[in-house]
Amino acid sequence: MSSRNQNKAHVFKWMLSVTVYLLLAAMFCVLVTRLCTITPEVVNARQPGLTDLTEFAFEGEIARVATESTQSIYIYTGEFYTPEDFAAGRVSTEGVLYDRTDGAQGDYGTLRMKLILPPGKIYAIAAKNPSYAQRLFIEGKEYTSIGIPGDTAETILPKTARFVEAFLPQGETTEIIFHYSNFVHADGGGLYPIDIGYVTSIVRNEQLNTIRTTSVAAALIAIMLFFFGLFLFFKRHKYLLWFSLLCGCIALRVIGSGLLPLLPELSWYLEIRLSYIETCLMALFAGLYITSLFPGAADKWVIRGFLLFCGGCVLFISLATTTVFTRYPVELSLACMGFVAYLLLMVLWRALGGTLSSTLSKPEQRLLLLGLILFSLLSAADIFAHQRALLLFGLSYQAVGMVVFLFINMLALVMSFSRTEQELYEVRESQREIRETNRMLERLNRARTDFLNNISHEMKTPLTVISSYAGLTISQLRRNATDRQTEENLDRVQQEAVRLGRLVDQLMKVSLEKERQHTLTDTDAGTLLRRAADYCQALCRGHCNQITVECCPAHISLRVNTDEIFQVLLNLITNANRQMQGGVLALSAGLDKENGQAVFRVANSGKGIPPEMLARVFERGISGNGSTGLGLAICMEIVRDHGGQMDIQSGSSGTTVRFTVPCPQGGEHT
Repeated sequence: MSSRNQNKAHVFKWMLSVTVYLLLAAMFCVLVTRLCTITPEVVNARQPGLTDLTEFAFEGEIARVATESTQSIYIYTGEFYTPEDFAAGRVSTEGVLYDRTDGAQGDYGTLRMKLILPPGKIYAIAAKNPSYAQRLFIEGKEYTSIGIPGDTAETILPKTARFVEAFLPQGETTEIIFHYSNFVHADGGGLYPIDIGYVTSIVRNEQLNTIRTTSVAAALIAIMLFFFGLFLFFKRHKYLLWFSLLCGCIALRVIGSGLLPLLPELSWYLEIRLSYIETCLMALFAGLYITSLFPGAADKWVIRGFLLFCGGCVLFISLATTTVFTRYPVELSLACMGFVAYLLLMVLWRALGGTLSSTLSKPEQRLLLLGLILFSLLSAADIFAHQRALLLFGLSYQAVGMVVFLFINMLALVMSFSRTEQELYEVRESQREIRETNRMLERLNRARTDFLNNISHEMKTPLTVISSYAGLTISQLRRNATDRQTEENLDRVQQEAVRLGRLVDQLMKVSLEKERQHTLTDTDAGTLLRRAADYCQALCRGHCNQITVECCPAHISLRVNTDEIFQVLLNLITNANRQMQGGVLALSAGLDKENGQAVFRVANSGKGIPPEMLARVFERGISGNGSTGLGLAICMEIVRDHGGQMDIQSGSSGTTVRFTVPCPQGGEHT
């Protein structure tokens, strides 16, 4: 085959791989968002100010009352009317049909709507409050206020939050009244669309919203830490740092008001300033990312001017009153996005002119440029969608764009590593005279690969536990069958998340070239066994396997690194669980008094290990089921670091892995 045909085949395979990857990533994201979203339906008013929901199918779904409809709600500006005022006819102003888009709601006032609901059911109302101070009445009863509404700027306490309130209709119609006050924001406040339905459906929808936003934010934060760790390894690639900071800003934007429960004392004025400053920082990091990724895309004086502009915007937002800087959200966002768009246009222009042709000759660079353009377009759309409370798959347009760009960036990173591997191979083949240099590069590459494999393997077990218990919890939520087991499942998810965080901390420490701290703590062998068995119950149930625990004597004192020995047990249990179906997995611990050691055993009744592989099971990369082949190797390293030994016996009746850990001298065993 000619060289030209080989290049064509290589390009075709590259394009096919990229297309398949992006399609699978898109399908996964759509599937997750669909599973975590209940789409409300807009219901029109039966007559002005009255919405009839008697014919609406509430079972399993929730209805959305379109509050922006000119037929749903009456507004009374400049007055706070209570349910008693309406009942007694003490309403001196005439209400008009509410239209949020006309901006004529005034600084404060009253919103009133009536619903006709099927009787005998408990309903709930849920919405986000953008009026910056709100009081709610349902069926004449006052519910928890958001902030403190007032008729002057001095008497108002602003606050923004999402609220959920349950109620039981008492009569033929249900009256809902809102008092709103806004003396602190330029847009006049108002209401977002309101979700109304059975209380179980509303609660489930809120939980799904929380799961969706938390999952996306957690993924963004994890990737931020990952790319920051890469930057610490490859400090000359500044774009890794700017990209990690950009991920952090988008994660904070996705979380949004979700920080309020964690920071209940956070001032609204500080919150709104931080949200605007966050927009400036996102544009700043995006600009720095592009200029680092494509050197020479813009003149230095233009970049310095943009840095001064961002600094001036942050200073303006910090010093100006909220009613001043909130007048310019679109202008501020367009200015920031305009500079990012300018950088992208300059990259394209200079690439076409040949100035950046060498940079864009790499396929991953072209792929990143495409991702940047998609992200910029969705970010620009988010400016207008935010004003109208529009979402894409239940998330902001910018968050969706960032998720897409993340997948593209990870693919480009893999392509870059793959291309680097190929180039190293070609260098070793074509320049054999510099063998010493090639050996150094090979050792560096192997150390990097082993490090990433170790970290990925150690993170796999807690992620598997989190996934299993989260699946059980979601199943219980769908069946509305939550109980104490649900709380225990969530506790285990939280514990594994904390442990996963510690693994990430280890990644940061190693990336900073610090020595690994081998912290020893006092524990008990039986406690470790029972804890490992509890954590793996859900995994074993998936294979219909049963776990048994035996510790003789009942208490064996140890002084070890608890997390590492626990990781050894989890790896051994996971391996054993994969080897059998409908069997018994026996965990046991005993005491070897002669040698002063605790002896752990993990036995399964599976098919056993082939004799030709048994002698090499502790080598890296050796696996009989297509896995990474790192689990037993890592276990062996941990046990040896503790001064113990590990061996394995296997036959047709099953496999037993045994390892020892020295006991502290003078320890008591009962």
